[in-house]
Amino acid sequence: MTGTTGGPNADKRVSPNGLTFLYNREAQKNVSNKPHWPGGSSGVTLGPGYDLGHRTAAQIVADLTNIGVSAAAAQTLSLAAGKTGEDAKAFVQANSGAVTLTQAQEEALLNIALPPYEKDVKTYVKVAVNQNQFDAMVSLDYNIGGGNFKNSSVVANINKGDFAAAAESFKLWNKSGGQVVQGLVNRRNLEVELFNTPV
Repeated sequence: MTGTTGGPNADKRVSPNGLTFLYNREAQKNVSNKPHWPGGSSGVTLGPGYDLGHRTAAQIVADLTNIGVSAAAAQTLSLAAGKTGEDAKAFVQANSGAVTLTQAQEEALLNIALPPYEKDVKTYVKVAVNQNQFDAMVSLDYNIGGGNFKNSSVVANINKGDFAAAAESFKLWNKSGGQVVQGLVNRRNLEVELFNTPV
């Protein structure tokens, strides 16, 4: 056992390759590079998944200036702290031009958003996995949520040491609203390919 949180994967973080993989699945051209509202109870979001609604104003200013956003734009966007749902939608309509991020900035924000998902994989997966397997599982968790990931057959199979069955289990997560969605089928196939790529 290594690391302070215990568990065989305690020291792992998403690799640069895994980060780009996730960015390419999550980013939306001409959407995620600007303040946008994904809907529902989400807050104003930057990049693929950096949610301002669940962060403090000070945290937003620090994170955005750290990735090279101007102090003025960071200050404007910090006003979205705590706003979710319709409030976030209204903020986006009024401030959609506040910033246009580069891909590198979007990836940097995605990296800031990832620790809870990395923690899920480290917590629920009880056997040692390689970097590609870890990255693929973080991508799955990011997409389906921690509760679903924890109770998934992916985790059950991997914890039994059956990596082949775990890989196949990714493909079960291909539905939205009870219907098979081709985009999810494609994403699961890419995650399985990553999972099965030797390091």
